[in-house]
Amino acid sequence: MSKFPILVALGLALVLSLVSPPVLAQGLPGMGRGMVSAGGRVMIDRAAGAAERRAILARIKAAEAGIAKAFGARRSAPQWQVCTTPACDRANGMTSRAMSYGALLVTISSKAVADDKTYLHEHVHAELASALPFAIGAASRLPNWFDEGLATVISRSAGYPAKRRADCAGVAQMPLPKTRADFVRLSRASGAGPVYMRSACAVLDWLDKGRSPADARARLARGGRLP
Repeated sequence: MSKFPILVALGLALVLSLVSPPVLAQGLPGMGRGMVSAGGRVMIDRAAGAAERRAILARIKAAEAGIAKAFGARRSAPQWQVCTTPACDRANGMTSRAMSYGALLVTISSKAVADDKTYLHEHVHAELASALPFAIGAASRLPNWFDEGLATVISRSAGYPAKRRADCAGVAQMPLPKTRADFVRLSRASGAGPVYMRSACAVLDWLDKGRSPADARARLARGGRLP
């Protein structure tokens, strides 16, 4: 079993006690099975070669820079666990492309290991979560559609409305997911892409009113509710 900082492990236990069942269904994070430390807050699949490890570290660094650019400053510093093989995915319960667990941990599976946008997308989730306290009910102040929508807008990841008017009109009748369970339910009905796009379109409308990602983070930090 790979070493994992006790403080982060305890924090994850608290986060997992507060998150929804659909998130828990992705697997139990935190152990980094079959991974080795790449320095600092990063653990990488032991099967990765030197060049692949360097590329992963560069993607994480780029994601951190993207957060600083989008928010004005980066306040989150999550642990990263990155798989490069399906065997690593299985050992660590990574059934989705990637997942963030509050502000404490981001996991990247072998399905997304080479996708720069996924690293930034997940880091946005961690940055928003860093403004929330560890308290039951705190996450309800950040609706799923805003969390996913802002991550999609900043990272330009799958679901970003490249042709905004036409793309947003095509998903305008879809309800916005308030919770992760809503997101999963809607994705099962129409695929995840349209749900990401509907969320991104709503966030773009919010940003059009002169607001910024930093404003969203500040509102959460003050105890406010989004949008």
